Amino acid sequence: MGKRKFLIWSLLTTFIVLCLSIFVYFNGNPWKNREFAQSVERYMKATYPEIAIKHQSVSYSFKEMKYYATVITNSDLAIRISTDYDNQLVDNYYVAKWQDEVSKSIIMYINKHIDPKAKVQFFIE
Repeated sequence: MGKRKFLIWSLLTTFIVLCLSIFVYFNGNPWKNREFAQSVERYMKATYPEIAIKHQSVSYSFKEMKYYATVITNSDLAIRISTDYDNQLVDNYYVAKWQDEVSKSIIMYINKHIDPKAKVQFFIE
């Protein structure tokens, strides 16, 4: 009976450790996720103190093994923040700002001259 109980507990423990390892591999470490979110908040306050943040989400890329943050401002501008090769935070604020301005201009032109119900999204890569 003792060997059977030990075998069951060993298999259960192995299964739980395996599941947690797979979760961390694909989603990142939860503590690192929170740490990255806090560093993004500090970065935004230091770099762009005039921008009010409405929402922030952090995601993990298991392919690159890096965290990314998407910050939504009160003006609905989506800013993407990640780390570069030197592990410094970088953002795409100016690209996102121009993308938003050009999209608005294209939408106004299309709605005025072509179709008032048309929707357009312009991306700058």
